Amino acid sequence: MINNLIKILKIWSNIARHPLNGSIISAGLRRIGWQVKSRIHREVVLPWANGLTLTGQHGMISISMQAYNGIHELRDMCFAAHLLREGDVFFDVGANIGVYSLLIARISDTNVCAFEPIPESADFLETNIHRNQLNGRILPIRQAVSFEAGEVVMYSDDDVMNKIVQSAQLNAISTRLKQGKPVMVRGRKF
Repeated sequence: MINNLIKILKIWSNIARHPLNGSIISAGLRRIGWQVKSRIHREVVLPWANGLTLTGQHGMISISMQAYNGIHELRDMCFAAHLLREGDVFFDVGANIGVYSLLIARISDTNVCAFEPIPESADFLETNIHRNQLNGRILPIRQAVSFEAGEVVMYSDDDVMNKIVQSAQLNAISTRLKQGKPVMVRGRKF
């Protein structure tokens, strides 16, 4: 009970301090609206930044934070979008549902390789790419990335916090590691 209360207070503190949230009341209403909408519908489409939409479901941290804050990791996303130029390639390792991939591809005219090994997240990533008509700009790759080729076991039930684990456990998947082989993007090898 106390852990849940602490978690809720941290979320509200994050919402209150975010630079895109003008009033705590409007931000709070957005949060409540998202919670209701995401509990009623299995899949929810969120109108987002620059005419983009995000598809996700209740409990997904990535889309929830965008619903609460507009652009959740504002400074990092603005830095990346400002730094990248047309013709560059952005590697989104652990792309999840594609928040960075979508924004970078739309704003900076950059090509994106989006690596996401978790099947459910990769499904939403591909849905978001298609729904936003960024098929030619974002290449989804359903693999993990490492310096070594092989297989790895990943915990797969913790949304944006999925990670490599030592051995198979509940809610873990085995996935191939992408290594060494170049990736082709619009005729360029990386």
